[in-house]
Amino acid sequence: MRYMVVIEKGASSYGAFVPDLPGCMAVGETEEETTTLIQEAIQFHLEGLQLEGHLVPPPCSKSTFIEVPFISQQPKNFGSICKFAAQSRVLGDLAHKAAQAA
Repeated sequence: MRYMVVIEKGASSYGAFVPDLPGCMAVGETEEETTTLIQEAIQFHLEGLQLEGHLVPPPCSKSTFIEVPFISQQPKNFGSICKFAAQSRVLGDLAHKAAQAA
């Protein structure tokens, strides 16, 4: 099977998750490490689903890039805003998944 994986660069690490496999995620220091870890996490996740008698969800997510107009003047704190957005998204996803698991 071939699942779509989203890899995000954080302030000091990379995070990855699989939209078709809720709760399947990995974090690493480099993109390469994160790719290896998410591949292992997917395998572990699928094996766990099978052992518990659950159906394995088929891969169905897709991704695309959207072109947006160039912003000619970025605010002075644009870099900080991007870091905050990345950290908030990763932390928000982790908090949401932890709440679902509870």
